[in-house]
Amino acid sequence: MKNIRFILFYSERFGLFSGGKKSRTAAWVALIGITLSVFTMLLTLAIVSGFKDNITERVLAYDSPLYVRPTNHYNQTITLIRDDSISDIVKKLIPEAKVNPVFQVPALLKSDEDFATLILRTLPDREKQNFFKESILKGDFRDDSINGVILSSETMKALKIDTLQKLDVLFYTDSGLKLRRIDVIGIFDTKFKDYDGRIGFITRSTLESLLKFGQTVSTKIEVEPSHFNFKELPRQAKELYKELTIKTYEGKLLDNYEVGNLSTDAASYFAWLSLLDTNVIILIVLMSIIVIFTLISSTTVIIIDRISQIGLLKSIGCSNSTLQKIFILESSRLLFIGIIAASLITIFFVCFQNSFHFLKLDATVYYLSFVPMRLSFMNFLIVDLGTLVLCIVCMIMPVKIISRIAPGSVLKFH
Repeated sequence: MKNIRFILFYSERFGLFSGGKKSRTAAWVALIGITLSVFTMLLTLAIVSGFKDNITERVLAYDSPLYVRPTNHYNQTITLIRDDSISDIVKKLIPEAKVNPVFQVPALLKSDEDFATLILRTLPDREKQNFFKESILKGDFRDDSINGVILSSETMKALKIDTLQKLDVLFYTDSGLKLRRIDVIGIFDTKFKDYDGRIGFITRSTLESLLKFGQTVSTKIEVEPSHFNFKELPRQAKELYKELTIKTYEGKLLDNYEVGNLSTDAASYFAWLSLLDTNVIILIVLMSIIVIFTLISSTTVIIIDRISQIGLLKSIGCSNSTLQKIFILESSRLLFIGIIAASLITIFFVCFQNSFHFLKLDATVYYLSFVPMRLSFMNFLIVDLGTLVLCIVCMIMPVKIISRIAPGSVLKFH
């Protein structure tokens, strides 16, 4: 207990900001370096997390993690799924999975100026509708219209129109081509050009009146596991395909089916996101080295600046380990202040960016018009705690200098 009080007493007098000019300068340099480095690490993780969440949200708004469709869906005509038992098979293999029957048809849209080809699909469920409602530019995103389509601004540019109006829509069906004049009831822009330009939405009531199909049929069944795990998708798709194939050969299914998943259909997007992880690791390693180097250099300067006091304390019986603890304690305080400051700055910066979007991006390249950021408690825990522990361990090296200081030679010199 006495030794602890001694360490705390002298740590106040050895305070990094209370020494000579060299000590104060070294302490401020270390504090600024620690704060900027930790802030950079936290901000990088926030940006990468934001990108991953936003891109994944956009992909999942258009596609599902898994889907089932007939093997002959490549035909220009509509191939219907009439097997109600598919849902039971999915539920058996992937418990708590959400099964959504989707109806989509190839179509050609013609305006007075130009034409465009795309896939028209029924409106998504309410969860995904919320995503598209945030991207609506004109009109509305609703499912109660008798006759209407919702198109992206990319499609509207191809048609060379920018207002809500009627369009001629040509459908490819089993009974031949069908031409209908349909209202454009909404225009949206998700900034996801790859999908916006090839997919539009049409109300199910419009398709039912046009193609005369019932509520129980679809062209594609989307499967959404309760917990999305990109790495698990290939395995789940393989198991589901195997089960569907067995049921088909047993005569329990009416058709042959294939199973698709995002790991292949959206591989380019997730490969791009995985590259961000590599960049983050490199940056965190570099920033950690900077923090360690800055703290070690500053502590060494401070020890040298306090060499006479160290010699005096040694002459009255203070041990090397006690003196080392004093400097480690003070360096830890400095490190803790820098980490707290960096965390608070990061929280403010991320909240400000998410509110005002002052950092812009080229949506044609990054699929987003601003830099997305997401705060995560786990990111703060990894960076802050990891930096604190790593730097304290590395502090053992510079304080070893204290054991080489001979009190006699130091006091004689001074």
